[in-house]
Amino acid sequence: MRPAAEPTTAVRGRSSDLLDQVDYRLAQTPQEKEEIYHLRYRAYLREGAIRPSDDERVTDQYDEAPNAWTFGVYFQDVLQASIFRMCCTAQYV
Repeated sequence: MRPAAEPTTAVRGRSSDLLDQVDYRLAQTPQEKEEIYHLRYRAYLREGAIRPSDDERVTDQYDEAPNAWTFGVYFQDVLQASIFRMCCTAQYV
């Protein structure tokens, strides 16, 4: 009998196939950043965290900080999520 925690080959194969379709990209161009700001807006609006706005984007002062990076998470080449990373060091305190 196989332990319950051990994945089956079929599940492992499907999981791997899905992960092969995920791409993490550093947002570098204004267009890439705007796409992420619009994604944030739609997510926050859907959750009721913000009110509708004409520009339909959410950004803040940290997005352009020299010690911050924003990555788009793409599934099948369509933006699905973003990851914001900020490194805090003595240089930026």
